[in-house]
Amino acid sequence: MTRTRVKYLVIGGGISGLAFAGRLGSDDLLLCEAEQELGGYCRTVRRSGFTWDYSGHFFHFRHPEIERYLVERMDDPEILRIERRSAIRIRDRYVDFPFQKNIHQLPKEDFLACLLDLYFREPREERNFYDMLFSRFGRSICEMFLIPYNEKLYATDLRLLDRDAMGRFFPHADFDDVMRHIRAPTGTGYNQTFTYARGGAVEYVKALQKDVPPGSIALGERVVSVDLDSDRGGDIARGAGADFVPGDVADEGSIGGAVDEAVRRMGGLDCLVHAAGISPAGQPEDVTVDVWDRVMRVNALGTVLANQAAFRHMRQDGGRILNFASHAGVLGIPMKAAYSMSKGAVVAWTRTAAQAWAAHRITVNMISPAIWTPMFDATRSQLTPAELDALDESFTRTIPLGGRLGDLTEDFVPPMAFYCSPGAGFITGQIFPLDGGLLMTR
Repeated sequence: MTRTRVKYLVIGGGISGLAFAGRLGSDDLLLCEAEQELGGYCRTVRRSGFTWDYSGHFFHFRHPEIERYLVERMDDPEILRIERRSAIRIRDRYVDFPFQKNIHQLPKEDFLACLLDLYFREPREERNFYDMLFSRFGRSICEMFLIPYNEKLYATDLRLLDRDAMGRFFPHADFDDVMRHIRAPTGTGYNQTFTYARGGAVEYVKALQKDVPPGSIALGERVVSVDLDSDRGGDIARGAGADFVPGDVADEGSIGGAVDEAVRRMGGLDCLVHAAGISPAGQPEDVTVDVWDRVMRVNALGTVLANQAAFRHMRQDGGRILNFASHAGVLGIPMKAAYSMSKGAVVAWTRTAAQAWAAHRITVNMISPAIWTPMFDATRSQLTPAELDALDESFTRTIPLGGRLGDLTEDFVPPMAFYCSPGAGFITGQIFPLDGGLLMTR
């Protein structure tokens, strides 16, 4: 993994990334694009004499000055004016685009179903693009066309798309609009005519690239990690009289190299305290695949990789490994679904490693803290006032010793020092709750 330090890191060479990089006006910039070409979802493919765009919707210009800005940056612009002709094949006929304004062209039963569902639609909370469509157009219009069409177009679950980001591109139509259009059709929808570059969307991509400083674009480069706190980490370490070695716990090479460097500086390794973790909020039904992956990589995989890196240095002379578990991994916390699952994995891993590495005189245990930390401050910042009240009430109800979280210096550091010491050499595979009686595990 290559480490690079820049003032501005732009991830993704799509339209947004290129436009932002070009407007920064800075040479201290790196734009990383995972693909071998720029453009993102506005890339162009040329095959068998045809030009295909991933998506052309972004270049139906609403503001002429933006179009002029791009055309002026093209080497040899050839801009065409297109009269759009589009229709949707439904059963045995074609329905003019946009579908929602032309439902009267459907077979009678389908038309009545769409019309009734549109009129009697029930407003719902528009949490995402999917909810927005159902709330505004009713079930039949959505299921017959809007959902399957847009899922095919965007190649993703519409619940993952932001309502505001997608809604501004969408041709809306309420019941009155549909009825007026049935009586007096007003054309076939928005962007009936539009301009477009003959070379495809890539011509606009190239135009945007002109403003990005030469040498600041890296193609075929995936960003593995972004560290915003290395300076802060160094400050904290210096304040404690310790060295600081940066590392990404979810990257095998990075964390392995960091442990190796720490061992080199210290002259050996007696104890590893693995506390790295993230804790985003989210109910089980709401957590996305991206969040699951990110939490499991940092909390679960990060624990495995850090332990393995320490094992390589402890296998000859033994040592102590302390992982951070949580009562969430034992009891579960509905508002922290991904976090709870990841900590359950930490519990299972720790007990497994404790059995496997006992022959090397390595003890592997877990701390389950209920301590007020900066991570807990971050958790509270994600909660609503009602959720905060419920959380504080739960502490009063479930923590026998004072109904509160513990203090880092008084309640946490002393037992941690013991579990890292030679005196804890006959204890392994255990979970130690430092939580005022919250867990009370056996």
